[in-house]
Amino acid sequence: MIMKLIDFIQHFPDEQSCRDAFRDYRLKEGLQCRKCGGTKHYWMKSIEQFQCKECRTRITLRKGTVMEDSNPPFQTWFIAIHLMTSVKKPISAIEMQRQLGYKRYEPIWYMMQKIRSAMGARDESRISSGMVEIDEGFFTTVESEKRGNRNPKLKRGRRSQKQSPVLVMAETKTSKSRKKGRPGYSGKNFKLMVMEDQTSETINSIDHKT
Repeated sequence: MIMKLIDFIQHFPDEQSCRDAFRDYRLKEGLQCRKCGGTKHYWMKSIEQFQCKECRTRITLRKGTVMEDSNPPFQTWFIAIHLMTSVKKPISAIEMQRQLGYKRYEPIWYMMQKIRSAMGARDESRISSGMVEIDEGFFTTVESEKRGNRNPKLKRGRRSQKQSPVLVMAETKTSKSRKKGRPGYSGKNFKLMVMEDQTSETINSIDHKT
């Protein structure tokens, strides 16, 4: 269930609440020591780092996560993740920059790219099973219009260079229906994959990877 904005603000009102929540999440998911491979760690509050119980190697809170080598605060990351996962319509990096009050565009763009990459890796790990419905869709491809790099001769419509073909897969399951004799259906997992073209060979190759 998607958290509403008012609930999100109450759960993560400041930077420390976000850091504490991220620390607890990492401890719950488990860490692996890069030196000895140990999986038992404890939190050192004085320096805000994890320490391996076997070899005492320390791990920073961001190390090995999507936030590694990044400067934005944890609360900024949390807000960006919430906006990207809870809003139906996609949000641009410029709008994200405006919402977060950042002066520079590049850190926000880079942060959003890392979030999208992590979301894609999560979707790839999910294996569709049971009944899977497949359809095609088209998403507008956003390209930066830099000086000297504009192309006014782009096609329009179904085969426009501004649109990318996407395979939409919905894993559904049957459920009890209120109407007798008619089974109900509910969505379980959804997956979107960009296609190079719309040929049956491409669709079958993508389908075999799920």
